[in-house]
Order: sequence, then structure tokens, then C-alpha cells
Amino acid sequence: MKSLRLPIASFLAGALLMLTMLWMIVGYPDVEHVPVRIHEARLLDAETHKVELVVGSCNGAPRATSFLGPEYLEVEVTAFRFKRDQDDCIDVLEVFFNQSDLGPLPTELLDAHTGEVVRISGGR
Repeated sequence: MKSLRLPIASFLAGALLMLTMLWMIVGYPDVEHVPVRIHEARLLDAETHKVELVVGSCNGAPRATSFLGPEYLEVEVTAFRFKRDQDDCIDVLEVFFNQSDLGPLPTELLDAHTGEVVRISGGR
């Protein structure tokens, strides 16, 4: 039994070292959570205020927050991205805007990250 302990301990130590190195190469220190640009907005359902946002992240689990500003419905989308990632892909995010706060859904929204006004296309 003693003769098996050393090889098992060595194997576990080596596996732990490999996992640590892998974590350092592709792990969380290389990931940041940042605001991303809204490229497009498309109305999916006027009754439920369901809108599809095309955003500048790449498999980054985007999330949107919104509030009614003085002129526009203001929306900020944040997502995870690799700090060294130069991929030019997009994510699609479906959001429901609160009907009771907005009344009728506006035809434009303000991208709070870029300050650009984005037209909500379709369904009108």
C-alpha cells in the first residue's frame, strides 16, 4: 500500500500544477466584464415590448439594463470578453422592456455606452 502512495501523490501534484498553469493561460485573469456597443435593435413583439439587440460581444453572455431618460429609453449592455480577444463577432440578446414604465415602446433607444441613438426597426 505504501508503494502506491508516492505515485498517486506525484500524479495529483502534477495534475494540480497542470490545472494551475492552464488557469493562468486561459483563466479568469484574462476576462473582463465591459460595456459593449448596440449595433441594431429589432422589434420582436410590440405587445410585450420584446426587442432583439445585436451587440458587440463574442459569446460574452450579454446583459442589458435600461431606464427611461429625459429624451430616450437608455440601454446599456455589458458582456464578458477576453482582454486579448480581437474577434469581430456579435451576440444577439432578447430583452423585454417594462411596459408600465414606458407606455408605448419608443422607436429609438440610446446606447448608454456609446451615446449613439439606435433605431428600433421592424414590426411597425
